[in-house]
Amino acid sequence: MRIFRTIPRLLAFGVILLAAACSHIPRPQPGAAPEDYLRYGWRMLEEGKTFQAKEIFQELIYSAPGSAIIDSIHYGLAETHFAESNYFLALSEYSTIVRSFPRSGLVDDAAFKVGICHWEQSNSYKLDQMETHEAREAFRTFLLDYPASDIVDEVVTYYEMAEDKLARKQIYEGETYLKLGTERDLVSATMAFQEALGRYPNSSHIDLALWGLGEVYYRQGRHDDARAAFGALVANFPDSKRLKKTRARLEDLGASEALFAPPPQPPSPPIS
Repeated sequence: MRIFRTIPRLLAFGVILLAAACSHIPRPQPGAAPEDYLRYGWRMLEEGKTFQAKEIFQELIYSAPGSAIIDSIHYGLAETHFAESNYFLALSEYSTIVRSFPRSGLVDDAAFKVGICHWEQSNSYKLDQMETHEAREAFRTFLLDYPASDIVDEVVTYYEMAEDKLARKQIYEGETYLKLGTERDLVSATMAFQEALGRYPNSSHIDLALWGLGEVYYRQGRHDDARAAFGALVANFPDSKRLKKTRARLEDLGASEALFAPPPQPPSPPIS
């Protein structure tokens, strides 16, 4: 699900991108102002003519390097690469805006897209997560550098998605060690599950980490620790897919599920 915008906001220099508003913009005549070519390039991009749009933006980068709209030109080229799912080249252009035009009105959009490009290139949680780490770092940097941006909520959503994926990767590693089952592997599984719980406490996969940790302790004969881990799962994740197995383990350990139920909430005071 992509919730980020693809059309930049009104530019700080007063150049309005009319691509989405005008039904037709003819190709500018030779010698026309860079702004005219910029509008035309955006019109081509809006119509899905990415090859033509890319040509326009690339020509502008070489012909108008000192223009007041050069950051917008780089942004247009970045969006063209992005539309073609060429995230590697898009990342280069967005990064150019962030690095070279820190006062641009597009810098926060570009900084966000840096993270999105890494996110789009990230693997399944079972594979290497270098790009996911890069995406999370980009989103974290954005939140530090642009706290007043109007896209903060979108960035937070993606930051949490990246954290969740990294947590799942950590838990998957623990699950792999748990399946191997040797004494050394169980030690490694313990470390993986504990790291997931410590580093990603807000992950939607925490119940899997608790189950895994409880199962490691159960197999090691550390029954008190197992009861604590399984009990935390029961108390905090009533909708977990591991709940049935967890209850069976608690019963086998001689522990009542009621011991781990969350305390009852006091009645709400009457409305006066």
